Amino acid sequence: MSADDRGSLSAVLLRILAVGLPLAATVATADTLVTRTQTYDGTFMRYEKNMFHFNRADGTAVVEPRMTVEALTLTPPREGVLEQGSRTLDVKLLGYKQAKFSIIKDGPGAQEETVYGMQVQRLVAREEPSAAAAGGLPEPPKPQPMLDVTHLSARLDLTPAQMAAVKLYLAQRAPYDAFVRESTKMVAAMDQAKGKGRGEMLDALRARKVQETALRQALTRAENGLRAAFPRGIPAAGAGANGVEAPDTPPRPADPAAVVLLDTAPLAAHAGLTAAQTNAIKAYQEAVRDYMKASGTGTGARDARDAIKRAEATLLAAFPDVVIE
Repeated sequence: MSADDRGSLSAVLLRILAVGLPLAATVATADTLVTRTQTYDGTFMRYEKNMFHFNRADGTAVVEPRMTVEALTLTPPREGVLEQGSRTLDVKLLGYKQAKFSIIKDGPGAQEETVYGMQVQRLVAREEPSAAAAGGLPEPPKPQPMLDVTHLSARLDLTPAQMAAVKLYLAQRAPYDAFVRESTKMVAAMDQAKGKGRGEMLDALRARKVQETALRQALTRAENGLRAAFPRGIPAAGAGANGVEAPDTPPRPADPAAVVLLDTAPLAAHAGLTAAQTNAIKAYQEAVRDYMKASGTGTGARDARDAIKRAEATLLAAFPDVVIE
């Protein structure tokens, strides 16, 4: 596989299909920025010093000067903070066209009005909340479940590869957990902020989103490597490294209706896969089919779940740059 193929593959996300379990809904933005030469789809971030800051759907940032922008459409319209002269206003931002922003000022009886972009010092759009968020604030990052591996650090019966996987996981876990705690505090503080201070805190939280993604991906890669190093399951305290099989922490549910499966379609559709990657996908798909045929909680169902676990470990080892979300 070429370097370009690996680069594009790292952006693929394995979707999780939780059989029989509801998925939390989120409200996504689908903004469009139209310039004289390009049209971008993604999320409008802010307007500052005559520059439009826009994040494309693929995560890359776009900065366009006001003179080149013809239109901005926000779907849906969003709350924001507008700085004009010495005033800082809470507004609903509807869009931008013919050199003017369309806004609705906060307050009773407020109606749509326009303001020229050249008269605006700064305009920050707040993130649209997910279904679980309150008050239009960004949500705190959700901590990833901790794998219980602290008791493995002092083990003498692990292979060098297993010990390296344990150390890497613990090394990636500490900064991620500290980052989540700090971001959670910042979101809580923003709930009390108003006006310009609120907009500045939102900018800081958005900047941290980029850092969060990098930390989370590093932690996920370390977790995938850890699972691959222990294909029979991470040993519980007191269990031998190759002796009694212990479940992962947190354990996979025994109820077949709650088993979590990975959707391998995005990987199978990718061009330039190696033979090992192709075989890993096929083996996982076969394990899923065998599991779906099994029923009940007897030996057959348990064996099918164990087969999925082994196939999953092989699959993740074959795609170390793929992030599960």
